[in-house]
Amino acid sequence: MKAVFLTEPGELELNDIPAPACGNGMVKVRIESVGVCDDDINAYRGLTEYQRYPIVLGRDAAGVVVETGEAPSNGDPRIITFRRAAADPGARVVLLPHRIPRDHDLSVCSERCRYDRMGRLGFNVDGALREFAVLPVEQVAVLPDGVSMKEAVFVQSICKALKAVQSAAPEEDDTVAIMGAGDIGIIAAQIVLAHSARPVLIDPAQSRLELARAMGVTHVVNPFASYAAEEIEWITSGDMADSVIDTAGDPAGMGSCLQFAGSGGRVVLTRKPAEKTIADLRYIVDRDLSVHSCGNTSCDVDAAMRMLVDRTVKVDSLVSATLPMEAAPLIIPSVARNPGHYMRVVLSNGSGS
Repeated sequence: MKAVFLTEPGELELNDIPAPACGNGMVKVRIESVGVCDDDINAYRGLTEYQRYPIVLGRDAAGVVVETGEAPSNGDPRIITFRRAAADPGARVVLLPHRIPRDHDLSVCSERCRYDRMGRLGFNVDGALREFAVLPVEQVAVLPDGVSMKEAVFVQSICKALKAVQSAAPEEDDTVAIMGAGDIGIIAAQIVLAHSARPVLIDPAQSRLELARAMGVTHVVNPFASYAAEEIEWITSGDMADSVIDTAGDPAGMGSCLQFAGSGGRVVLTRKPAEKTIADLRYIVDRDLSVHSCGNTSCDVDAAMRMLVDRTVKVDSLVSATLPMEAAPLIIPSVARNPGHYMRVVLSNGSGS
């Protein structure tokens, strides 16, 4: 089978390798769609700490189960039932980037996204940029009817956005400033709108802001065209934002988050910056702010998929291009060089339906 290897920072190769065997407690998935995400780009650029090389990239992916291994008995029939529910051949599944230990309780497994460095796709475990992948059954979730393979590659982005909005805890008519109009930022804005609150998207890429406008986000701010804090002050009639969510992880932008929040506001950070960030901590004391992190917390995959089913979140417009997987060695460097030109590139092995 074909697989795309990141052999070292900046070096991608398309190679033929043997198809993997399916062992006990595992499922073999024919990969249909893979979304190129920020983690893939950071690994390619050499910005990820402790990144393993060589490795197959691809953490946001969906496919079809083609083979299952025996479910090992551990004395807990609930766990075996949980495994089999996602393991039937022919099941359409989304891959989860973090492996969940098999001895976890079902209540934890239902969250399906516990951070676990020992099994992160595309970090130290081969990811999904290949024709077939073998994973623990706990690392896939069945896609509901009505969610396409192309939409499924956004499940993890929805999980992140949902967790960030939950941490921001917006109430009706609150103002939520969102740093970064990438896929997670625009998805977070849609979730804020579903809470009957008002999102304000901040991003230097005007094309992304225009896309957000077309998707129903009324208030957008380009910090290169105007002073963002003044814009938020005007939008809120001087109150500033009730909460601020940073989805970009840009050191300069993160340093500005605190000044966008009003008295008693909440600041939510979702990404670790690549370098040290300078921020004026006086805003925290002066405005009685609280700062929260949700970068490595568990997320609700089922809730994310329900948002796709009921169209609380729409993602079709967030796909910049759909290309065959063989194009990965060309398109990933292009995305790394010109991140503002792309929202999400989807690489496909099949129909993507």
